[in-house]
Amino acid sequence: YSESEVSQSVLINGRKKTILTTPNVIKRAQEYFNCSNVKGVELEDQGGEGSEGSHWERSILHNEMMTASSIKDAAFSVFTFALLEDSGWYQVDYSLSE
Repeated sequence: YSESEVSQSVLINGRKKTILTTPNVIKRAQEYFNCSNVKGVELEDQGGEGSEGSHWERSILHNEMMTASSIKDAAFSVFTFALLEDSGWYQVDYSLSE
């Protein structure tokens, strides 16, 4: 994928956000949110170099393992599975997502 196929900068509620826009991430987000207008899934926009732009947005995905926070009951969501699948390096079993 080219950089423009992986992510985009968008305005959401007047704030600049980065969203991941790979095909399976979009597909799973549209299914999960039951909205065909979803264009991607937000990345973290706070925390500096350690988390900004490199983790899922916690306010959207709460206890997802790939948010920037350490969470006791963390789980892998369909969004992380979709990103892993889109990387071309993994085959995933979505029934194992939480």
